[in-house]
Amino acid sequence: MNRKLLLVILPILIWAFKFNECKNLGDSKPKFEIDWVKNISSNFDFSSNWSYPEGVYRNQYGQLSCDGICPIEIDEMKDEHGKIKGNFLKTFYEIIDTTHLFYSIHSETNAPEYTEANFISIKYIDDKEIIIRSKSNISTHSSLNVLIKDSTFSAWIDVKSITPNGNHRFKLKNGTLKVEEESWKKGILKAVFDLKFEDTLFKKKEMFWKGKLLKTINKD
Repeated sequence: MNRKLLLVILPILIWAFKFNECKNLGDSKPKFEIDWVKNISSNFDFSSNWSYPEGVYRNQYGQLSCDGICPIEIDEMKDEHGKIKGNFLKTFYEIIDTTHLFYSIHSETNAPEYTEANFISIKYIDDKEIIIRSKSNISTHSSLNVLIKDSTFSAWIDVKSITPNGNHRFKLKNGTLKVEEESWKKGILKAVFDLKFEDTLFKKKEMFWKGKLLKTINKD
């Protein structure tokens, strides 16, 4: 196949796969009605907390540095003690993202391989559907997924395990999602949720995920 044609077709195939995956998930049962409310009185102060991207930290020299999940080219920019060399500082911060990332989820769950989740992503599937995902990290391998279509929602937990147990998906059993309607009309997701999932792995306890969400919905 022509290389140029492949470069055009491949992104389309990847997009189509992801689109169909989300559509299939959205068509699965059960679905529940969203509880649209005028105002949510819960405290959303967590959204003023922030952290640097994973792996970025302040070292003993007061410099913002990166360790762990970092581009390999920065290794030569540090001395043997981990201090960033002065002549590399400008280049270092052109490579490493030191953005302040504000929290968009505050929650608790008994999902496996979970320590914490502070961020969500929101993506449009089409004009009527969005998918919300909590972001995993180096110590959390469970992610909450919520698919909103019109005035209904479905949800599931995905576990990308690092243990021999393998990966798992836990489907929604029942639950509630309360969304502030005026914020939604302004392109902001402000919501509280309390969800129960089918525990097909341990079969000893009810799996839950509950908490609050606050994030601007971008269409890009």
